Amino acid sequence: MSLLKNKIFILVVVVLLVLAGVVGYKFFSIYAFNSLSKELEPGNKELFDGFKDEVAGSNRINLNILKASQSLSDPTSFSKDNVDKYLDQAKTEYNNSADTYKKGLDKLDSSVSKLDNLSKIPLWLGSDQKKFVSDVTDSLDAYKAARKADYDFMVKTKPVFDNSLQVIGDTAVLYGHTLTLASAKTEEEAMAALTQNFSQLAPLEKYSKDSYKFEGQDTLAAEYPDSYKAFAAFKTVFGQYYLAIKGLSEGDMSQAAKLTEIGASFVDSISALQNPFMELSAKAKPNTTKIKDAYASYTKALDFYSEKKLYSKENKLVQNNQNKAVVFAYAIQLYEIDKNKPPASESFSDLLSTLRGSNYLSSDLKYNENDFSYTSDGAMYFEIGYKDEVSNKMEIFVIGVKEAVTTSLGASTQVVKIKDVEINLNFANTLVNYISSLTY
Repeated sequence: MSLLKNKIFILVVVVLLVLAGVVGYKFFSIYAFNSLSKELEPGNKELFDGFKDEVAGSNRINLNILKASQSLSDPTSFSKDNVDKYLDQAKTEYNNSADTYKKGLDKLDSSVSKLDNLSKIPLWLGSDQKKFVSDVTDSLDAYKAARKADYDFMVKTKPVFDNSLQVIGDTAVLYGHTLTLASAKTEEEAMAALTQNFSQLAPLEKYSKDSYKFEGQDTLAAEYPDSYKAFAAFKTVFGQYYLAIKGLSEGDMSQAAKLTEIGASFVDSISALQNPFMELSAKAKPNTTKIKDAYASYTKALDFYSEKKLYSKENKLVQNNQNKAVVFAYAIQLYEIDKNKPPASESFSDLLSTLRGSNYLSSDLKYNENDFSYTSDGAMYFEIGYKDEVSNKMEIFVIGVKEAVTTSLGASTQVVKIKDVEINLNFANTLVNYISSLTY
């Protein structure tokens, strides 16, 4: 009997140890899930703060380019120094945005890795908890990958952006020179403007050389054909203008006729091309779509988390309206890429239906329409409002430039006459109008 008792005792101990292990493992699983939950709210804030920083940087870039364009398009307030200042600021903001993007990616990678590690711990959880863990980690992994691809695109296409700013700046060089000609009231003043101000055109001399190439031309022209065809058109017009003015300043009046031809050839070459900024947006659309879809999946996972009350009381996650506003913003940006402008102001309900009907926004992401608002000028900007679930107040962010737009474009309609030869400066309107179209 003692042997039997010993066997029973050993069996009971084994069972108790197994039960203790199971209970301990279950408690460990619950602890691991709660640890993951604790990472959600600060991680959620990091994602939204990253989005706001990205928007703020983009808005500053666009505002500086717009100000450069406005300075260029109004002859009464034109200042080459101002154009250069705004373009330099735009380039600095672009470089800063790229640096911030890289730092944000590193931080995102660290946060996602932490969640991934927690999710890989074998969890003894219910089916809803398992679904949430799987959905939130999968969506963040997809978001990280899409963001990485978008950053790589930004770095790769920087030459296209830089070339666009260069073209705007050199248009200001040409434009400033035409103003000195157009302001001449006598033939003597016109001739003096030609000869004395020719040195202003020094930045355009490079375009007169057949060997000149824009940055990235050998590696990017095939992938971004419209951009580099546009740059080539500017190379032609800048180079021809430089040589024509050089000839005129040296007394070769036959060059005057070429100035009229310059505008006509530029119109023919540029009118059918997509502008570089639009081409970049179109090429970035697949990445933007993936970012939007991953953010939407993440947002739906947080909805599921709240609906199923998977949180402990102290870890309740409530800030999801901001994420829905972000997804909505990406959907509008995709609409804008296709339509070349954001939707005009309309009720949030109608716009929601429009975006869903056009497959910019999935129907399974739920919106309480009373918690959101939308306004836009239908051209330059849009703004989205969302109700903060903690403060219960409406918060708003703006994407684009909410600024007055200058509509008076072009340098001058004056025709300068020297030695009975007409020098037509109207072609400068074509250049300035095209530059303005890049930002409007």
